Amino acid sequence: MRPSHWYRIRPSFPDGGAFVSEPILEGRYGAVGYSIERPAGSITIVYVTTNGGRDWHPVIPPGPAEPWLVDTLTPQSWRLVDGNRILVTDNAGRSWQTIATNHRFPALFYAYNNPTPPVVFASASVGWLVQPGDASGNTLWRSTDGGRDWKQVTIPGT
Repeated sequence: MRPSHWYRIRPSFPDGGAFVSEPILEGRYGAVGYSIERPAGSITIVYVTTNGGRDWHPVIPPGPAEPWLVDTLTPQSWRLVDGNRILVTDNAGRSWQTIATNHRFPALFYAYNNPTPPVVFASASVGWLVQPGDASGNTLWRSTDGGRDWKQVTIPGT
């Protein structure tokens, strides 16, 4: 079904920030990760909508403010990665689970204008993460158990 018309929405996201995930919308529900630079460091928030994007409200992840890397699988299911931890919610932030990983990923930054998001969960179990490398290039990692265990993937020809 094609939209009959498009219109501009001007949500009020704080200045000095950047989108850190691809926005996802399903019907009237949506979510997008947003990072705000502060003098004490970055804080990541997930903004959600329940009315098709006309209004957005923040959901603050539990614990200390951190620069989380966000993947929004659905408007309700999100994965936030930082270091060797993943915060998981499947109910739009009403409850959270922390997963400890077997690999520590360095601080990662992703802005909406970056063509390659560094973390993508294809499902609640299978996830992919691009770890920035040195002059020799980036590395690709894969998890099949929701992010607990990560294995580096060898890409032929690299």
